[in-house]
Amino acid sequence: MKLKAILWKYEPRKDGTCNIKIYASIEGKKKYFKTKLSVLPADFDEARGEVKRSHPSYKLYNATIRSKIRELEDHLLEGGRIQDIGKEKITEIIPFLQQFIAATTAGTTGVSMTTIKNYKSLLTRLEQYSTTRGVKLTFENIDLDFYDDFKAFLFEGGKCGMAGFGKHIKILKALMRLAMDKGLHNNTIFQHKLFKKVTVKTNKIYLTKEEIQQMEELDLSDDPSLAAERDRFLISYYFLTRYSDSVKIRKKDFFEKGGRTYLRYFQVKTGKECVIPARDAALAILEKRDYNLSGDTNQEANRKLKTISAMAGINTVVQEGDRTGPKWKFVTTHTARRSAATHLALQGVNLKIIADLGGWEKVETLRTYLRSSGLDSAEVAKDLAFFK
Repeated sequence: MKLKAILWKYEPRKDGTCNIKIYASIEGKKKYFKTKLSVLPADFDEARGEVKRSHPSYKLYNATIRSKIRELEDHLLEGGRIQDIGKEKITEIIPFLQQFIAATTAGTTGVSMTTIKNYKSLLTRLEQYSTTRGVKLTFENIDLDFYDDFKAFLFEGGKCGMAGFGKHIKILKALMRLAMDKGLHNNTIFQHKLFKKVTVKTNKIYLTKEEIQQMEELDLSDDPSLAAERDRFLISYYFLTRYSDSVKIRKKDFFEKGGRTYLRYFQVKTGKECVIPARDAALAILEKRDYNLSGDTNQEANRKLKTISAMAGINTVVQEGDRTGPKWKFVTTHTARRSAATHLALQGVNLKIIADLGGWEKVETLRTYLRSSGLDSAEVAKDLAFFK
């Protein structure tokens, strides 16, 4: 092992000074580490690897050089790798999360850009928490006290509800696990039974068949923008797709077999392949739109869908979470997918088949996703032999 200070003369500064670097060599591997020190060549002793007495700050500079060499020496003697020297170990979760988001954007983590939105949301909340509470969020201070205080912080001013908190904790646990795997900490508190993702049973609305028909029959010829959004919504309903998948459907994604037309696509969020029969109404819309449903952002689509639903007379008073109001207020792009899955379930279709058609990995996940009332189920069951 060899460690020595050298003067890097290849890139002199405008004033003629050159950077002092630490040369490291061990088992045939070499590396140079830049310091913050620069001197003129005349003020550096190449043989001794130190600053000459001719420099006014030679004592301070040489003490800094010796300190850096000892630091590198300790690292190597403790079994550290030379390629890891100079890499600052991350101790805080916010910089780690920022790096993870950047790596995902560059396509090196395998996490989809749809999913990374949740990571960005957590980053925003952690930054707000750190600033408001005046604390640095190191891996080591992510504990049960933080868990309780972060929950209280999120609930303050309605930043999010219990469901949102559950999503943040789920991602935080995944990040802590990843950071531990990378050797950045040994804090296992995130595995504690009290440091848990909160699962909240929601009551998201779905549209009945009659309400879907109201949307289908709504005359929007005077407003092409709303008409396009209504068509995108119906395509999501007909194919059980997420909004992110509906806007990417193209003619090349269809094929015929046995006289029927099918859609085959790969989900943006999960990459899962889905194949689903195409009904005539769906093909008619796609032909009209030249198989191009791209357009608004999801947020803008949600705003338009509320207008469309109100115009269609979808006014039944419902409750979603802790809010009550006419159903049109709660319609979003995802209502289409949820409505389609619920209708298939009410028709008695096997949940495994619905899961395959809509791309749900687990039947249990689909089961909690479905929405129907006791009356809906009773009306389906009324003609069963058991009730006659």
